[in-house]
Amino acid sequence: MMIAMTAEVQKALRLVWLAISLAALAVLTAPFALPHSWISGIVPVCERKAATGLECPACGLTTAFLAISDGDLAAASRSHRAAVPLFGLLLLNEAAFALSVARRVKGS
Repeated sequence: MMIAMTAEVQKALRLVWLAISLAALAVLTAPFALPHSWISGIVPVCERKAATGLECPACGLTTAFLAISDGDLAAASRSHRAAVPLFGLLLLNEAAFALSVARRVKGS
């Protein structure tokens, strides 16, 4: 079954994309704008790792994003092998969102 792309559905999808893009922007800029020690201090301990000793799929991403902000892609990849591609995908999302907003503003 196909969902009709009504104006309401399109508006809802744009709002979801806005929320995701704002969150991604915070994740991308925080390592560059905030002290690493502060970020490390507010990130909670992984409950799975604390309980079982096993890492969760997100373990190492904070450390990796901090390494990316230092320009150390090798350390980022060692911390979490998907960090560099994920960071790149988040950057692509931000560029696509900015382009979408610019087109909508220009078209208004």
